[in-house]
Amino acid sequence: MAEWSNAPVLKTDVLQGTGGSNPSPSAYLLTQIILKWLGMGYTEDILHEIYDEVCSCGLKEKFDAQLEKMKTQDKHRFKNVKERWEYALYRIKGGPPENK
Repeated sequence: MAEWSNAPVLKTDVLQGTGGSNPSPSAYLLTQIILKWLGMGYTEDILHEIYDEVCSCGLKEKFDAQLEKMKTQDKHRFKNVKERWEYALYRIKGGPPENK
């Protein structure tokens, strides 16, 4: 009869100091800081903040109308949802139009 190997099974072996499959809190925080610095991430948070502001100020109809208007304008064709929402809020709050 063969002896069992003392080597760890690959699936269950976790190297010392890796913290398992989940990143450490500091690694997660660093990733979030880098993404924010690069202008990425937090999209859901920003959309939620815009939605809250629009609803709490009673601007929902103006906001929706501005988004509809933007659908017909070429200068907004390549903007993502976050950029469109930010610009729509900016316009209904009285900001001048962008020149493109």
